[in-house]
Amino acid sequence: MTELQDKLRKLRTLKDKTDAVLITSSDPTFTYFTGTKTEGGLFYYDFSKAWLITNEMEFGRLKKESFTGIKTDMMKREEIDKMIKGSRLGIHLENLSAMSFRKLGRIAKTTDITKNIEEARMIKTSGEIKKITEACRLSMKIFASVDKTGSEQEIKARIEYEIAKAGKERAFPTIVASGSRVQYPHHTAGKGSGFPLLIDFGLFNNHYCSDITRTDGSKYEGLLMKAIERAEEAAIVGANAADVDAAARKALGLKAKSFITSLGHGIGVEVHERPYIGPKSTDVIKEGMTFTIEPGIYMNGGLRIENDYLMTKKGSIKLSHL
Repeated sequence: MTELQDKLRKLRTLKDKTDAVLITSSDPTFTYFTGTKTEGGLFYYDFSKAWLITNEMEFGRLKKESFTGIKTDMMKREEIDKMIKGSRLGIHLENLSAMSFRKLGRIAKTTDITKNIEEARMIKTSGEIKKITEACRLSMKIFASVDKTGSEQEIKARIEYEIAKAGKERAFPTIVASGSRVQYPHHTAGKGSGFPLLIDFGLFNNHYCSDITRTDGSKYEGLLMKAIERAEEAAIVGANAADVDAAARKALGLKAKSFITSLGHGIGVEVHERPYIGPKSTDVIKEGMTFTIEPGIYMNGGLRIENDYLMTKKGSIKLSHL
């Protein structure tokens, strides 16, 4: 079974309530189903054939880059409208613009399949796991090789240069925080320097990402490692994500009040996707999920440590060893 077939199989339950699924290229789910990126394109699946619809400028590139098995074609707006007119159309409403939603609603009977899409993307195929594993391996190699002296901006520039040099793209703007600035989860790198030194970065490998954080020079590292160990023990198949979060907070004791973020999140074609591992999460940990565990103590002298994991029947496998 190809990666595309493996992913399309997850949509079969929609056949009873929809005639086809339509995803716009502004949605990361487009990349999930096509294996490529573009602007102004569409992914269309009518349960017999998968189509990547694009324009003349992008046709040649996308036909070469997309998954084997997708019919790549050029169609005018009138032809697309005719194809979907009057049909029961499944749409990923959460990532669809209001304008596109109104246009589709005029010609088709739309059904929101956001829940189905999220559940499909949570469980990774073997192909996805390979790409994420490689993203983590490359990230670790880059982190180990980069000079971490100088200002936050200088360190950030070196990391992002090495990502580009490796032929990859950053998954998000690299976070480098030093001194008292480690207390801000999404600090923007500036001219500051010194310790503790927090570095949070990731890269895309064939559209799948890594997300790793390390902090050097904090006196709370031992306590945070204990929280990570408790979370790893709690993260088993069938566990409630909220309980995994609670295990880490309990291990932090009085410092839990300075843990102001959730414990983790899924990673895939997006840096933040389900499962969400936090106090209010309703997600359940399942085999085939890839996610982060990243407790933090957000105070002067604090830190965050983040690793990426794959959930298996026998427990979690850590993909990021630094």
